[in-house]
Amino acid sequence: MFRKVMALCVMLPLPVLAQGMQTAFGASDQNTDAPIEVVADSLEVNDTANTAVFVGNVEIVQDKMRMTAPRVEVTYREDDAATPEVEDGIAKVLATGGVTMTSGEDAAEGETAEYNVESDYVILSGSVLLTQGRNVLSGNEARINLSDNTAQMTGRVRTIINPGSSQ
Repeated sequence: MFRKVMALCVMLPLPVLAQGMQTAFGASDQNTDAPIEVVADSLEVNDTANTAVFVGNVEIVQDKMRMTAPRVEVTYREDDAATPEVEDGIAKVLATGGVTMTSGEDAAEGETAEYNVESDYVILSGSVLLTQGRNVLSGNEARINLSDNTAQMTGRVRTIINPGSSQ
């Protein structure tokens, strides 16, 4: 079970798209094989519902990536003999209550962040703010496709691009 819960950090590499901004959130040299540390005030595991819920000052760190939120719920799936192509692992991660993700000078904030492993989408919603160096992108919702490294920002989008900045 612990192995399944720790896999939630696959949501940490978060791409951002805007003219003049890099397409990848965080350091390109991120070590995805690095240990993942999760700290929270409490953890509730419900094997019947296939969930693990971290509550209170949740902090998830892997290498240079860091995510914080008041609550993170992980829904996992188990091997199913009827569908052998479905493996054990994380199905969905939902962070709520004000989410912050950082890596170096890059940061992403929103009220919620949901990562659906099957669709390989991250949806950041509620006063979304993405920063890379001195460049800023804000809106109501960011839909990020991790498979093809694309994103769509909606809801009164505002972009501040600093020409000449390296990021």
